[in-house]
Amino acid sequence: MVNFQIKKVRDPITTKSTNWQDTATRWLVTINGQKFIYWTGSGITDTPTYDDVLSSLLSDSFAADLTYREFCAEFGYEAGQESRRIYNTCQENAAKLRMTGIDIDVERIRLADY
Repeated sequence: MVNFQIKKVRDPITTKSTNWQDTATRWLVTINGQKFIYWTGSGITDTPTYDDVLSSLLSDSFAADLTYREFCAEFGYEAGQESRRIYNTCQENAAKLRMTGIDIDVERIRLADY
């Protein structure tokens, strides 16, 4: 059984900004004791579901199988501080996702068409 909790941490700060996080809603998600930050864009008005969050985390966890150079090539990033930060966050989230005890391979198959 999965223990899933989600709490809105912050509404969008503004409707227009060059920084996407200013226009997004920030959520704190807990899955089996592991905490994740999850963002939804301004067009999303409903509370994200477990499948919404898990699908995103599984997508991000793909980076755990890649080197930094492969990550940049796969996702179209140029090497630099921002892409390294994103890569490191994906790596951290993948490690935490493994600690939830969820069978990642089974969930990837289940959510393949999500």
